[in-house]
Amino acid sequence: MFTVYYKISMSSTDKNNMNTTNKGWTEVKHRNEKSTLRGPVAEPSNKRGFSKPAPTPESIAYGVALRKAEASFIQEARPDKMDMSKIETSMRYIVNWSGVVQYVPLKDFPEVQIGTEKKTFSRLKFAENHIVLGKIRRMYQEMFPGSWVQFRVRTYTESGTQIPHLVVRMGVIN
Repeated sequence: MFTVYYKISMSSTDKNNMNTTNKGWTEVKHRNEKSTLRGPVAEPSNKRGFSKPAPTPESIAYGVALRKAEASFIQEARPDKMDMSKIETSMRYIVNWSGVVQYVPLKDFPEVQIGTEKKTFSRLKFAENHIVLGKIRRMYQEMFPGSWVQFRVRTYTESGTQIPHLVVRMGVIN
């Protein structure tokens, strides 16, 4: 139980629930702790609330497959050892270095084997997911401190067919 003080004009019916103090303020005692100055708040009609359904074995297997495919996509965006040595040397010794660009093709669908099932995922969806791109950005910034990373999805033509690529551009913060 709590007490709220405010100035009101008292009617004869309200005198049973109210006490007037000596400074003109009126004390109103509310029975419901969820009450406001406008009156008591209605209790919710649904007493059970929301309960999340238990995960099924299929949803657990799908989540495991999704994380494996995501990890393989992140590893493909990682520069190889030759590029890493060039990047480290350029960051250290070249003034106003323009950065490096890496292209990750998005045409293939990674397949992940879970038990007897094969799950396929779209690389283009991974390239549009800001959480996956954030993981790639953190990976680059841990490998090369003081760097920035930009992402773009572009379409390039290879042997007459258009193939989308994730363009990872990295440079140094001056």
